This record gives sequence, C-alpha cells and structure tokens, in this order.
Amino acid sequence: MNRRELLKSISLLIGGAVSGSLTRAVIASGSGRRAPRKPVFDDTNRSMVAIIAELIIPTTDTPGAIAAGVPEFVEMMVGDWYTNSERAAFYQGLKDLDAWCYNEHGVLFLQASEAQRVAGLEAFEQRAAEQLQVVGNEIESAGKIDENAPFFTRIRELVIVGYYTSEVGARQEHKFFRMTPKYDGEYRHGKLLGENPAGDFLGQRVLTEDGLVDLAPPELVASFNDKVDKLYQEDLANRDRLKLIGKRELRRMNSWMCNSDALSKDGTNYLYLHPEDAGQANLVDGDEAQVSSAFGSLRIPVRVSDEMMPRTVAIPHGWGHQRADGLKIASERAGVNVNWLAGDGPQNTERLSGMSHLSGILVNVVRVSP
Repeated sequence: MNRRELLKSISLLIGGAVSGSLTRAVIASGSGRRAPRKPVFDDTNRSMVAIIAELIIPTTDTPGAIAAGVPEFVEMMVGDWYTNSERAAFYQGLKDLDAWCYNEHGVLFLQASEAQRVAGLEAFEQRAAEQLQVVGNEIESAGKIDENAPFFTRIRELVIVGYYTSEVGARQEHKFFRMTPKYDGEYRHGKLLGENPAGDFLGQRVLTEDGLVDLAPPELVASFNDKVDKLYQEDLANRDRLKLIGKRELRRMNSWMCNSDALSKDGTNYLYLHPEDAGQANLVDGDEAQVSSAFGSLRIPVRVSDEMMPRTVAIPHGWGHQRADGLKIASERAGVNVNWLAGDGPQNTERLSGMSHLSGILVNVVRVSP
C-alpha cells in the first residue's frame, strides 16, 4: 500500500482527514527517518508522550506504540514539521494535561496511576468532542484543523499515523485495511492505464444544464476580445526579450517536497536558459546571474540547456524557504523564491479566474562578476 492510500485508510480509522503537516511529512518520508533532526522534548515531555502513545495503542498480542517507535515519530513531527503555532499548542496541551491530573488527583501526570492517566485522556477526549460543531450534514472542527486542533485530536492522530506508518504497524496493516495496491519497480514513472470507457461523461458526469462542456463561455470570449489586440501588440514589441516560465523538477513536483531529505538532493535551484541566450549574456554553467523583472530581482546559478527555447528562461519553484515557518529542512537549504519576480495586485491577476500571472514574465539576465 502506498503512502497516500495508507493515509486515506488511516483517515477512516481516526474519523477525519489527516492534518496538513502530518500528510506532508508522511508522503515526503521516503528515507524512512522517524527520529527528529535534533531533540526538542525535555525528559518530562518525552516520558509523557511515550505513556500517552502506549495508552492509545497498548501492547497486547501485537506490539504497542512504544515498540513501533511512535514516541520518536511524534518528536520528529513536532520538531521538524510543526509550525511554531502548532508546536506551542502541543506543548500547552501537555501542560494542560499535567494541570488536570494535579487538580483532580493531587499528582502530576507522570506520578499518576494508570487509571488516573486514562481518566485524564478521557476528559481531554470529551473536550475535543465538545469543540466539534455540526454544520449541515458535515462535522467540522471549530478551529483550523492544523493550528487550533484540540490536543487530544492532535496527539491521537500523531500516535495512529506514527504506528501504522512504522515497520511494526505495517505488519498489522492487513488486519485493518483491505486495500492492496503495491509499488511495481518496473514502472518507476507511472504506468499507462487503459482508455476510460466511452459514453458516461457527456450528459452524465458533466453537471451543466445541457450536459455538455461549454468551450467558449460568453464571459471568457468577451474578456478575450477586450484584451487580445493590446496583448498582441505588447507581445510583438517584446518578442526579442527574455520571458520567464516555471519549471517542475522530478523530485519537486510540489513545494512541500523541499522538506524531505530523500527528495532534496540538489543544494539549490538554477536559472535554465538556451545556449544562444547564455552566449549573449556571456554565461556558462555554474556562473551566477542577476535576474530582474519589473517587480523584483534575485541572484541564481546558471544551467545552460538546449532543451530550452531561445528567449525563454526557467526557474524551478519550491525553493527559497530560508524564512519559512514549519519547514525545518527546507529552511536550511539555499535556493531562491521565483515568486519574487512576479507582480501582485489586481493588474497582475487574471480577472475571471483570480489567478496570478506567473508565466511569461519579462526579465533581464546579466552575469554577476565573481
């Protein structure tokens, strides 16, 4: 079972979607690393987490949470993947549980009996349930699922996901999950499936009044007619200038992949350009270039490639997280954020879709002297 399918199954087990931070961590953990890059718990926190984890998934005829390395997984999540707000909420939850035990039984959580600890978790479970509100036919959290999730919801999710993504938990997987897809190394870049069956799309799955796909909605046609002449003249005037486009990399199809050790082999992103354009700018592989637009400027190393079209340059996205919150691995790497070259505001947004203009940006590229 692949990680995405496993998360879907776990979401059924916990009764809701797995939170964003946890989803990104599990999907990105191709290296199998479950220990934090550096310890973030003190001895009290580490002991409390271990006890809570074992109470949620105890050792029976199968190994429990501690044997599966769940406490280490929880510390890794809190240290490497949680945002500052999530991390603060987690620590506060441990303090609140300690305070509950002291107020109810006169002892802190670590000195409490097992029955008292269970009572504390049950009380916090009830608190979490009371923070849910019914909206129509759906149950939604009273706060954001990541930032303001109740402590019991957060710790239970961490324990269950940590257990069933561990080597120990994977051996128990078939007892709970019936899904059996498997990775086939022969198709490393995907397998082409057969054609979809005909006759069940138009008129059935297309939810327009006539059951057809409208290829020329009046609003789009009117917007096109209003702008096409002006944009065409602008394009002619700038036909000899460099235009910036985006670029996806095999190991960075989405920005969160930058926070995975296994997927972040390169130390930085690069400016890709055609040999003809590199020659005009006196650039070779490894040089540093200054790339400037009407909105911003950045410096980036160069890679020359004949796979680029002349007068077209590309900078991969998903880099430049040095000041990002909650992306511990990515923030320690080099690279630049290509979005600095894009404009903001209504004049740089497509009115009908609300999408920013992130492609075809006019840029100047010059060599930076060593």
